[in-house]
Amino acid sequence: MATNGNELDRAAARAAREAARAARAEVDTQVKQLLTDVQALIDALREVADAKVSLLRSRLANAVAATKAAWSTRAQHALEQSDRYVHAQPWQLVGVAATSGLIVGLFLGARSRRFALRDEA
Repeated sequence: MATNGNELDRAAARAAREAARAARAEVDTQVKQLLTDVQALIDALREVADAKVSLLRSRLANAVAATKAAWSTRAQHALEQSDRYVHAQPWQLVGVAATSGLIVGLFLGARSRRFALRDEA
């Protein structure tokens, strides 16, 4: 029986790690797109010869570089923390996942019953 519990713990930990990685990948994609857009704005402002615009462009470029470095460090730290939490509290994660699944199932079941009753009428 202990082996089965250990297998469930490992499966829950794997699922949580995968969910964290997927969430991180989505956020990384969005942040990278934002940084790309800001970089495009900086590049577009190169044509403007105004000193104030040049200063602003330089400040934006520095902010983008600092944001990229900080984002990378913060994301790695968050991933490590979530991994430690999942290993320390696997059953809490299983409970949250089961509750979430139950709630989603109830909503979907109610929705499908509502549409079935409407189609019969």
